[in-house]
Amino acid sequence: MLGKRVSFTGFGFWFLFQLCPKALARSAMLLDAAPATLRSQNRETVAQEAQVERVEREKLQEEELKKLYGLLRIGHYKTKPSDLETFLDAKGIIWLSLKSADQHVGLTISGIEEPVEDAAKAEELWLGRRQVPQNLSAQILSRDAGILEASQLRFVRMMRWCLHPELRGYGLGERLLEQSLVHLKMEKNVDAVAAHFGATSWLMKLWLRHAFIVFVSHNCDPSSGQHSVSVLIPLSDAAEKLV
Repeated sequence: MLGKRVSFTGFGFWFLFQLCPKALARSAMLLDAAPATLRSQNRETVAQEAQVERVEREKLQEEELKKLYGLLRIGHYKTKPSDLETFLDAKGIIWLSLKSADQHVGLTISGIEEPVEDAAKAEELWLGRRQVPQNLSAQILSRDAGILEASQLRFVRMMRWCLHPELRGYGLGERLLEQSLVHLKMEKNVDAVAAHFGATSWLMKLWLRHAFIVFVSHNCDPSSGQHSVSVLIPLSDAAEKLV
C-alpha cells in the first residue's frame, strides 16, 4: 500500500525509541503530522471550490497521508496512530475528502457495520451480557437503548468528521457533512447511516438538519465528560420502523 508505511505495533514504537533519533521516531509515528498550509489570500477560493470526493486508500502517498492524519488529529482528540492503521487496512472503511485542487481541507471516515446474525448472540447483547465493539451502532441501540431489532440492521457509521481549522466560518463543515452523506446513502444494502458523538449543542443542531436523534446516553463519557448522542438516517423500511 504505502512504500514507507511503518508498523504501529507496540514493539515498533519501542524499537524506534531505542534505536532512532527523536525526530525520526516522531515522524514514523506521525506525531509531526499537520494539515495542509493555507495562505490567507487563498481561503475564499478554497471555500468556493472545495467539493467532497472519495479517497482511494491504497493509493495514498506518505506526505498526503500525513496531511490527512493532521486533519484527524485536530478534528478528534481521541485519534491515535493505531486508529490510522485501522482506517487504512480494515474492511469496509470509507474515506471522503473535501478537496480544493490537490489540497485536503476536510475529511470524513465511515465504516460498514454488519448485522449481528447469530440470534443467541443478539439476545445476549440486548440483555447486556456481551459486547460487540466492532458494531458500535448495534451495541448502543440494542444493549443501551433496549431495541433488539437494531442488532439486525446493517449500518454505515460516520466515525470521524474533521475540517481544516483555518476554514471555519465558511459553511464548509455542513458542506462536508451533506456531501459525505450523499456518498454514504449510495452504499449498497445499508439500512441506515449512523453516528455517535458528544452532546455538544452545535453538533446536535448540525446533525438534526439531516438525521433523527434516537438515543442519548444515561451517563457521561469518562474521557469527554459529555453524554453521548446517537443519530440515524433511515434508508430501509426496517430502519424507518426503528426510528
